Amino acid sequence: MTTNTSSTAPKGPTVTPEQLKEHIVGCTYTVLPNKRTTICQLTLKNGYTVEGQSACVDVQNYNRELGEKYSREQAEDKVWPLLGYLLAEELSHARNSTPLSRDDAIYEHGDPQTYIGTKVIHAIPMTRLEYNQIRGWQLPEDEEGSDQGYLVQYANGQATNVEGFGGYVSWSPRDVFEEAYKPVQNARPSTYLERMQRERLELHERLTRLQIFTQSDKFHYNVSEVDQEDLLSQMNAMKLYLEILDRRLARAKSKP
Repeated sequence: MTTNTSSTAPKGPTVTPEQLKEHIVGCTYTVLPNKRTTICQLTLKNGYTVEGQSACVDVQNYNRELGEKYSREQAEDKVWPLLGYLLAEELSHARNSTPLSRDDAIYEHGDPQTYIGTKVIHAIPMTRLEYNQIRGWQLPEDEEGSDQGYLVQYANGQATNVEGFGGYVSWSPRDVFEEAYKPVQNARPSTYLERMQRERLELHERLTRLQIFTQSDKFHYNVSEVDQEDLLSQMNAMKLYLEILDRRLARAKSKP
């Protein structure tokens, strides 16, 4: 594993083994049909997966415990740079921001501190007046109702503060909002082509996992014959389904 083995504690921000463990929420091992290769797949808390592989030269030397150990280490080695990139991104935002100055506040409790956080939100364009109407508020005389902005709903599980919404909502001016947030690409496919591409991707991932499983010892020794037949029929149906999607996608992409 790519870890810091120095006895001196790092002086700056770094990714720790504890953070690595926190990000890993799932782990599966698959032994390939050659019976000497182990695949470890780690699932991170955002749903992203990485894989590691370990193999011995001769099947007689295969050791399950060692195969899982080395394949997991290789998979974890792929997680370290991902977490390092996230940390570097956060530090870059912190370095490029303008901290509080002593003219901004009275420091009775020490100097200002920079904090790094992440928010995931849902939003829709809405004027200040429209937002006030939703809240049942009277627009103050000194505010302009036509100001463009966004209704923002936080996606972190906060209790709703307005009836009819599934979370805490507020309003943000358009310039402030668009400076702070960027849309999540393909979080919810919006076009016919995007929906079909997402469907094809999910089907291909499920088919690949099923193909690996049908070649495993668990499939041959722990699954009944009738379930084996159904799973193989299901796999063939998924292959046909994938072929149909590929043809439809090809036609859709060829349209002007």
